[in-house]
Amino acid sequence: MKTILAVTSDNDDSTFEPLSRAIAARGGRLVRFDTEAFPTEAGLRMQLQDTGWSALLRLEGGEELSLEQVHAVWHRRLRPARRLPRGQMESSVFRACYREAVATLEGLLASLPIRVVDPPHVVARAENKTLQLAVARRAGLVTPDSLITNDPASVRAFHAHHGPIVTKLLDGFLVNGEDGPGIVPTSTVGQEDLEDLGGLSLAPGLFQGRIPKVMEARALVVGDRVMAAGFDSRHVPEDATDWRTHWQVMDHFVPVELPRSVREALCRHARAMDLHYGAADLILTPGGEWVFLEMNPCGEWGWLQRKGGLDPAGALAELLLE
Repeated sequence: MKTILAVTSDNDDSTFEPLSRAIAARGGRLVRFDTEAFPTEAGLRMQLQDTGWSALLRLEGGEELSLEQVHAVWHRRLRPARRLPRGQMESSVFRACYREAVATLEGLLASLPIRVVDPPHVVARAENKTLQLAVARRAGLVTPDSLITNDPASVRAFHAHHGPIVTKLLDGFLVNGEDGPGIVPTSTVGQEDLEDLGGLSLAPGLFQGRIPKVMEARALVVGDRVMAAGFDSRHVPEDATDWRTHWQVMDHFVPVELPRSVREALCRHARAMDLHYGAADLILTPGGEWVFLEMNPCGEWGWLQRKGGLDPAGALAELLLE
């Protein structure tokens, strides 16, 4: 029986459970390493040998797992040091402990001589939206015209040339505030915004031509396979620029057959980023053109398994058990 290690957190049941069932159905087993328990309740011992690192993982609950027994790793999410007694620690000490925990786990995953879907250093590179867009065009994907700048005059000139434009964060779409993480969605740049771009002196922005749409889709690249599901754009308000602020549309995703040329271009993009897995967001224009927005190397797929008519768990299970 092949053992697959899931490097994840304690609230990932929407993906862990279907993947566990899919792997079990194919004769393997999925073992959860809840990184939130490291280093307080879970432990790791790594020792350098002539052939590389040997590693023994002590899981929460006491089970010990030699990494020599592991066939492949599914890296879902690293969230170490969540159970440290933060309130009893100096902030500088907590940050140092957190960084050491992250560095330890990232080093482990980077050093394993087995398939890791995908190593943290690969994920970090693939999350770079500036790189993503350049690679997407070289791969043959259509992308929005884009501008990254902190110069207000350039933004106004871009708007004058392209008409309606939107802006988004380059570094994810979650920002930590006093009340915890909050979504900063893709937003339309209105006339009032164009008249007051003083905030660009504090941080640059990514600006793109707004793409007319009849459908939005998420395409999952798993190895050399691509599956997609999407929803009719009429399910969100006409002025909406980011469906992630209208979570109810997740109930309206249905399987979508992408053109072969788009599927092949998505695979080229993933290979160029060294990804075994990626979740790409796409728009279908009224003219029938598929436009690539971005690819999340650890993108969500649980709801597409439950409601979207796709089987990413099965595809991932087969990739990990190869």
